[in-house]
Amino acid sequence: MICRPIRVLVAEKQLLIAMEVEGILTEALGCVVKVCPRYDLEAELATARYDVVVLDAAPSINRNIEFAHFIEEHGAVPVFLSSYDDISATLPQLGRSIIVAKPFDDKIIIDAVRQAGDRSPT
Repeated sequence: MICRPIRVLVAEKQLLIAMEVEGILTEALGCVVKVCPRYDLEAELATARYDVVVLDAAPSINRNIEFAHFIEEHGAVPVFLSSYDDISATLPQLGRSIIVAKPFDDKIIIDAVRQAGDRSPT
């Protein structure tokens, strides 16, 4: 369990969703949140440490598995925001990942990030 504020990276292709997640997590959990486009995810993880990465799920199951492994290699737990019904079928291949269906409400994203923070090895 993390005793300090949870460090969260939000890598979402829709800026309004990213800003909404940032506001929710900052207000409800006191998280330290950084927002970046999903295409900057790898560069951001190479330069800073995070406990949780909230990211937009890709349409490709294999790409999501790659994202999950890459994020976990950098010591964080992935939380996928998904509009795709079939992503939950790959949960065993997604390691410690948590999946949140879009659209989501505040409580669901708060609970998912809290749970991911508890799973974080850092």
